[in-house]
Amino acid sequence: MPPRPSPASSGSMATPSSSRPSLSATGSLHTPTPSSSSSSSDRLFTPFKEMISGGEGSRTAGAASAGLVAMKDILEAVDTLPFVKYLASVGVQLLQYVIEMQITNDMFRNLAFRAKDVIVAVARSCDGLQSMAVQLENDLRQLTSTMDNILSFATEKASRGTLRKLWNKSEDAAMVKALDKQLTHAFHIFQIQSDVTSRRQQDLMMKQLAELSVSPPIPVSPCSSIFSGISLLIRICR
Repeated sequence: MPPRPSPASSGSMATPSSSRPSLSATGSLHTPTPSSSSSSSDRLFTPFKEMISGGEGSRTAGAASAGLVAMKDILEAVDTLPFVKYLASVGVQLLQYVIEMQITNDMFRNLAFRAKDVIVAVARSCDGLQSMAVQLENDLRQLTSTMDNILSFATEKASRGTLRKLWNKSEDAAMVKALDKQLTHAFHIFQIQSDVTSRRQQDLMMKQLAELSVSPPIPVSPCSSIFSGISLLIRICR
């Protein structure tokens, strides 16, 4: 009969050889056993600063959630123009990518938040408008095209594997910078055209008010003129 392994030998076989988390067959995450070194044990605890503030991930998720509320308000507004509603729907998808992908320290996160800010600013500029000038609509189309490019990049980025994300890191940084410049340029053009359109509308309103303030003379009928003259003569004769 073969000898049984001693408890000491079996215990040494069960000791993990790595401090990294391991996945079981069912996909559940096993917590690593802390080692005696202080550096590995420090990695097992959340820093005190993040315990107080909620951590970078919590702040990012909170900001993205607040942005989703703003996008929802724009979509549900009755007087929102179709172009602005479309921009808000793109903003919803971008912020959902930030939340689902758990992006905390990434240039794309900043780009998504900037896109959200631009959408909110455009919605405020177009608030109350039933229609818009042709040139302003063309500028808004350019801004919409830029948002589509950002959304396409986000969709492609979300579909990658881990290794591909690492390989394309430098290319992604260049793409985000290019999209950010494109977004800034499109928004500046829209803002300038929006200011020009608003100024024209104000001038038109001031002109209409000036025309209304100048009241036309009241026409006097011939009969009333005769009666007024007779009354004046009677008063003089007295």
